[in-house]
Amino acid sequence: MADDKAKMNDLQKLRRFFVLGNENGLYRVRCGGDGGFQPVVETAPIVTALLAAGKGEEVVDEIIKFLTSNTTCTAYHTPALFALAMCARHSDKSQKTKQSAMKGLATVCNSTADLFQFISFSQRLVESKKGWGRSLKTGAKLISKYLVKGLKAAQEEFGGEKTANEMQATLTYLSAIEELKDAKDTTLAVSLVEQHHLHPQQVTAQVLQEREVLVALVKQLSLKEVLKMIGHLAAKLVFDPSNPAAADIIQRVGDEQQVRQEKLSPFDVLVAMRVYEQGSASMKWARNSAVVDALNSTFATALKYNVTSTKKRYLVAVNINNQFMRCWVHGTKVLSPVIAVAGLAQVLAHTEQDPALAFFCKDVKPLSLTNTMQMPEICEEIAQRAAELEGSKVTCDVSAPVTWAQQAKKAFDVIIIMTDHRHAKASTDLSTAFKQYRQTLKIPDAKLVVCGLTSTHLQFADSEDPGMLDIAGFDATVPDVIHNFVTGSL
Repeated sequence: MADDKAKMNDLQKLRRFFVLGNENGLYRVRCGGDGGFQPVVETAPIVTALLAAGKGEEVVDEIIKFLTSNTTCTAYHTPALFALAMCARHSDKSQKTKQSAMKGLATVCNSTADLFQFISFSQRLVESKKGWGRSLKTGAKLISKYLVKGLKAAQEEFGGEKTANEMQATLTYLSAIEELKDAKDTTLAVSLVEQHHLHPQQVTAQVLQEREVLVALVKQLSLKEVLKMIGHLAAKLVFDPSNPAAADIIQRVGDEQQVRQEKLSPFDVLVAMRVYEQGSASMKWARNSAVVDALNSTFATALKYNVTSTKKRYLVAVNINNQFMRCWVHGTKVLSPVIAVAGLAQVLAHTEQDPALAFFCKDVKPLSLTNTMQMPEICEEIAQRAAELEGSKVTCDVSAPVTWAQQAKKAFDVIIIMTDHRHAKASTDLSTAFKQYRQTLKIPDAKLVVCGLTSTHLQFADSEDPGMLDIAGFDATVPDVIHNFVTGSL
């Protein structure tokens, strides 16, 4: 009988909830939406259970750690903010949970978007604002009034000579956002962006068409945010030699110190490289070789300095259909399945000791992987094996890598199974097979990741097993999610 790994404790389940938005062991890559997370109490049973057990302050501590940690593997804060809202409206005799939540709010809500979302969740959960504190309660009312009724209504209710300084500052900020919406003059728009440190999310699509405004916005952004906008910046000729600011912006893209300081992921850079290289159907531009060089330099810097070794033994087992080499992974329209796999393999080859790469269908064939191989070489390794199977009707058996590793007595601490088959199946129950692998090879802490590159949903992992994880789709957050999972942070 397979040896069961210890079940997850409540705090482990809570940490998973912050990242996954669920307790079923599935990380679903989000395509600009909520990833299926619904902000209702029923979606957060672990938070409800811990609050009922009198552990509200522990929950708040975990939320603060998650939202302020440099190792947080996703910029998606929705589940954690919803949990904080649940704590803020929780009533116990001592009121300590509510007080801790409101005290922590100023620490974790460091963006306008996060604050608006927290307030929205709080309104859904409870109408009363008891326990918020006067200034926070007033601020929440002001922002709510602005969101529902508009700036004029907010000014009428909260403006005036007796308005507190922080409320006046908020009204001034909101006024700048409204003024920018109607700005017809580029000089005025640039001035508003620079004076009030506005973010692209607060700028209308029409204003974002102006190159001078984009240049002003770039100065307010982190390098990661700049890379996310690289397609739009290129389309509006921000990198064109005709732009006086182009050289400074390109220099910043390749700034080694900033890449290291921001701990930029190689995959953030890889996605930006693919966007800049390919363009899109609606946006085309002439590529500037200086931008290409800067991105290549940034990728090398991120790969060298920003990925830490887990000191684990890895197997990356891949099954990709050669007929669909040109399709995109779910979550990133510029990454093909083979590029996603090759990118992950290259990162592991540079940071881990002798990771293994293999191609599987019903059988498993080891492939070459060394720390000197570049991404095109790894892609070629995978593509050649896929080409050998082209036209065959061999099914994708996701249990094959685990069965092979067990029979061949191959000892791995982490097995990552990646496929672009949307309806991949296993000839035997995968979670049971992996538990047997742990027992046979005497590696009780071995971990399993199954990644459906083009899938929106899959379920192979035992949701009660802290050493198993399903991933649907692929984007720049996935390698960090895997890293945190392997190191025990998830």
